[in-house]
Amino acid sequence: MIVDNYVGRFRIVTKIQSMKECLKKSQLLLQNVDSPQDWAELYYASGNLGLARMSAMPISERRHAQARRAVQDDAKHNFELAIACCKKDPRERIQTKL
Repeated sequence: MIVDNYVGRFRIVTKIQSMKECLKKSQLLLQNVDSPQDWAELYYASGNLGLARMSAMPISERRHAQARRAVQDDAKHNFELAIACCKKDPRERIQTKL
């Protein structure tokens, strides 16, 4: 929730490392929980953080192209995981909402 709120409100990411730590803690807390909705929200927040990181990287410089590509692939992977988790949820409302 902290990451989602911060990224959604400001769209300028300055505390990437602390937000990554929040996501890692959330992942550890959800480790033994079988809730597709919670996992989907975690992966969605991770994907949004990746998109915010990409927007903070300079586009014109070639040296950042590989880093941008890695962040983009990671964000795409997180969004794909979020979609997969949504499909596991038996409630149709959750499948379409997320």
